[in-house]
Amino acid sequence: MRLRTIVDVLGCTSFVAVDEALLDRDVIVQRGPVPESTECADARLLLERYDMADAGAPTDVAHGVWMVYVPSEQDLGEVQVGANTKECVFVTSNLSFEEFKKAFDDLPNVGALLSLQRVKLHAAFLHSYDVRQFVEKALPIIGNPILVTNSDHRLLASAGQIPKNRADVNEVIECGYVSDSVNAGLEEDGVIRDVRLQRHAVLAKNARFGERWAHSIVYVHHMEVGRFDVLENERPITPVDLELIDYAGSLVGVMIERLGLAGDRVGAGSSVLRDLINGSFVNEETMRSQLALTHLPLDETYVMLAVVGQRDAGADYYTRAGRMVADTLRKCLWTVEGNVLAVLAPIGKSGVAGYDDYDRARRALLLNRRLRSVLQNNDMYAYASEPFAELGMAAGRFGQGIELLDAVGDEHEGRIRLFWEERFKVMACSAKSFDQMEALIDKRVVAMVLYDQEHGTQYFDTAIMSVSRPGSPAEAADALNVHRNTYFYRVNKVRELFYLDLKDGDDRLALAFTARVLEGLGDRFYVDLSNYA
Repeated sequence: MRLRTIVDVLGCTSFVAVDEALLDRDVIVQRGPVPESTECADARLLLERYDMADAGAPTDVAHGVWMVYVPSEQDLGEVQVGANTKECVFVTSNLSFEEFKKAFDDLPNVGALLSLQRVKLHAAFLHSYDVRQFVEKALPIIGNPILVTNSDHRLLASAGQIPKNRADVNEVIECGYVSDSVNAGLEEDGVIRDVRLQRHAVLAKNARFGERWAHSIVYVHHMEVGRFDVLENERPITPVDLELIDYAGSLVGVMIERLGLAGDRVGAGSSVLRDLINGSFVNEETMRSQLALTHLPLDETYVMLAVVGQRDAGADYYTRAGRMVADTLRKCLWTVEGNVLAVLAPIGKSGVAGYDDYDRARRALLLNRRLRSVLQNNDMYAYASEPFAELGMAAGRFGQGIELLDAVGDEHEGRIRLFWEERFKVMACSAKSFDQMEALIDKRVVAMVLYDQEHGTQYFDTAIMSVSRPGSPAEAADALNVHRNTYFYRVNKVRELFYLDLKDGDDRLALAFTARVLEGLGDRFYVDLSNYA
C-alpha cells in the first residue's frame, strides 16, 4: 500500500514529507520494532509520537519508514526537520494518539484487502486479450462505472451503468469519443491539470451534476497515453480505491502499448484514422469533429497510402516507419493496420476548373525527395489510391492501396505506385474468378492474340500501335519498323480476319481496354503483353 494512501485512510488533517517521493513508496505496516533480520525492512512503516522535548524526530531510521504523529494543536511548520528525518512523514490528526494508533494497527487488514484486489486485477489482465475485455472483468473489482480513453480522446472501453441523466457521458459511449466540450470542461475546472501534476488518481466533484469522478492518467515510459476514469455511482470511492484505480490504469497502459492504441499525440498513430478506415464513426458530424482535433487540414483533396516494408514485420516496425513517413508529408495522419502502414495525406485544393487531382497527387508523392529517400533507405514501397475529397471514402481508398499492392507486388522499379496508372492490373487481379474478368474482355482481341502466337504474325502489335498513334500511320509504321504499305495491309487484315475496324471508335476502345486487362491477367491468360502498355 502506498504511503499516500495510508495517510488518506487514516484521515490525517495535514502532513509533511521531507522527500515528496516518499509518499508514492509502497510500504508494509509494522506494529512493533523492526528486527535486523526482517525481510524488506526498508519497506516497513512504523509509528512514532512527536516529542517537542527532543525535537521529536526518530533517532534511528536505518530500517523502514516512520510515520510521526504530531498533536493537532501543534503546527507542522514548527517541527524541527533534521538530516535523520528524510524517511519520515509528519502527520496531524483530530484523533488522540491512542485512537490514531488503533487505526494504524488496523492498516494490515486494509493492506491485505488491497493486495487481494490487485491480484484479481492482475488475473483479469492476464486473461484479457484487449482493453474492452479487461475493463469488463475489472468492473466488479473496481465497483463503479469505468471509461478508458487514449490520448486522442478516443473511447477504448467502457463498463458499468451510466445514469440516464448524464447525456454527455452516454454520448461519449455512443459516439466513441470524448467530445471537445466535455474535455474542455475538465481542463477549465483544473481537474486534469491536478492529475498531471500529482501523477496519481484524483477524486473530483462535478459541480453541475453533483457527482464525483476518480481521474487517473495512464502513462507508458513516462508518456501520457490515455486516461482511466471511474464514476462514483454504485458505492463511495475510498483512498484504497484510488490506488486500485491507478494500478488498473497501469495495466491498461501495457495493453495500449502492446495493441498500438496510444494515439497520434504520442507518435503511435492516429486513432481517428483507424476508426475512419474501420468505419467506426456513428455519423459524419462525430467524424469531422474528431478530425478537427488533429492537425489534418479539412476540405482538401487526399490520397491514402498503403506502405509496406520488411515481410512479417510487427507493429513496432511500422510504428517507427509511420513516424519517419509522417515527417516527409504535410500534416498527414497515419496508423498501423495489420502489417501495413496506412497514411492519409492531404494534397491541397484544386485551383482549376478541370480535374488536376492526378497531377497534384503525382507531384506531392513522386517529386517528394524526402519521401522517396525514406522509402529507398528502409526498403519500403508505397501504394497510392485514387485522390478523393470526401473523408468518408478513406476506407475504400485504403482498400485500393491494398488491391494495388496485391496487383503489382514489390517486384518493380520505383518505390511509389499510383492506382490510376495501374487500374487495369488491379481490376484483373481483384477479379474473384477468371470467368468474371473474361466476361469483360473482347473475344475478337483474344482471338487476334492467339492467332499471332500460333502463326508468328504481328496483327496485335499493329492494332495497338494504331491506337497509340491515332491519325499518324507513318509514326505507327516507324514504331513497328515496317513500311507504310505493310502497316496498311495489316490494318486491313485485322478488319478482315478479326472483324475489328480500327477506324471505329467503339472497336478502338474495346481493343485498348482488353489489351490492358489481358496485361493485368498476366500468367492467368498465359500470354505476355507487357510490351503493349
